[in-house]
Amino acid sequence: MPPVSGQRPIRPSGHAIETVERRNSKHLVRRVGLTLLIMLAVALVSVSAWVSYSISAPGGSAVQQIEIKPNSSLQAIGDQLEAAKLIRSSALFAIYAKFGPARGSLKPGPYQLKGSMSMNQVIDYLAAGKIAMRSFVAKDGLTIAQLADSYASQGLGTDTEFRTAATNVALPIAITTIFGKPKNNEGFLLADTYQVAANETAQSVVTRMLNNFETRALPLFATPIPGRLQPYQALVLASIVEKEAGVYEDRAGIAQVFYNRLKIGMKLESDVTVIYLTGRREPTAADLAIDSPYNTRRNPGLPPTPIDSPSLAAIQAALKPTPSSYLFFIGGNDGKTYFAQTYAEHNINIQKYLK
Repeated sequence: MPPVSGQRPIRPSGHAIETVERRNSKHLVRRVGLTLLIMLAVALVSVSAWVSYSISAPGGSAVQQIEIKPNSSLQAIGDQLEAAKLIRSSALFAIYAKFGPARGSLKPGPYQLKGSMSMNQVIDYLAAGKIAMRSFVAKDGLTIAQLADSYASQGLGTDTEFRTAATNVALPIAITTIFGKPKNNEGFLLADTYQVAANETAQSVVTRMLNNFETRALPLFATPIPGRLQPYQALVLASIVEKEAGVYEDRAGIAQVFYNRLKIGMKLESDVTVIYLTGRREPTAADLAIDSPYNTRRNPGLPPTPIDSPSLAAIQAALKPTPSSYLFFIGGNDGKTYFAQTYAEHNINIQKYLK
């Protein structure tokens, strides 16, 4: 029945009021919860996007060399990389390096890292131990001094560091067993192309060169040596052959000429031994008169040490010379070697191939 005009409307009872308030409260909780869920979802999407971007985006800096010290923590490595602007977050780096594919196994050493690399690429580099390497090309027939200059010119260190190492590093026992205790290490630094770590010392490089000689050259001396030469004398002879031969195929023939001269007590008369003594490209008349055991123009026999680091080919030529009775040879203007049995024939070759 509708209320009579002038009378107050009938209000809901207390229970009814409480029911309405509960209903409104539930709607409010649902709206707040939904809002929070939306905000959380947005936050998760944002964080996920940031993490994905930070992991896959390039750091943005230029190419840099980084030295990862042994026993460095993941956080310390991350801080180092972030400071160099190679990654965007050291904290994320530490987490991803630990729980990602690397499983926290990062290797110390010098690394060349590009600014275009992403964080996961950087971690892959460190996990694989792809340390920065450079090539040291040690050419055949160089002296220790020349190898030191080459070492410096290739940006691997100073020539002084190399010369000091070449002087101080002891020959492997296997070498001294065969060659005795030479005056110096000349002749034992085997020519080759060596892959050198960016932080590798000259001492380590020299040690590897000596070990390379032990591995590759030493077995060649297992066969009998012609002319009753001792192994060290054969190495000295190989170093002379290395410098004298203009053509690979002529080395064994040149070696035999020197064996023939040694056999009859004839001086070797090799200008390359004098060049080793003076350092000049060509010997002068005054150089040829120097009284030195390295002056084979003046003194009989072999010089006291090798005059360079001979190649394996030169060593093989000295150990297996081509049999002949030649006592003379010249390098012609065409690069070939011409042999002679007599001095008269030798002069004819000079007139024919050098004039």
